[in-house]
Amino acid sequence: MAATLNGRTLGDVVLIEPGAQIRTCADELPPLVTGYLDQRFGNFILNLHGVEHMDSSTLGGIALSHGLVSRRGGRFTLCCCVPRLVRLFHTTKLSGIFEVFDTEQEALESFDPDAPTRPAQPR
Repeated sequence: MAATLNGRTLGDVVLIEPGAQIRTCADELPPLVTGYLDQRFGNFILNLHGVEHMDSSTLGGIALSHGLVSRRGGRFTLCCCVPRLVRLFHTTKLSGIFEVFDTEQEALESFDPDAPTRPAQPR
């Protein structure tokens, strides 16, 4: 089965936008994150724009990926969550673990507010 989840780099930040492929996060997100970690990337944004629903295995894949990044001293943030997902993170007590930003730009600025954002590079 071919991978459907991809990331792109914005400077030293990896941006992952699963969109309709959110269900692949359970299986594909941890290996994708590990690949970038092995390339010395440590800052990640999971942009959840357009994601309305999330099942427990998807949530588990996101939590696992967060843990992989954290154990290597990096940051794994989320952005563009609809209110339903924000409630899910509160209900599951993950709101205290995940950093959630309203916009992708806010998430990017959280890594280095003084650095200009470089053009996106597809992976």
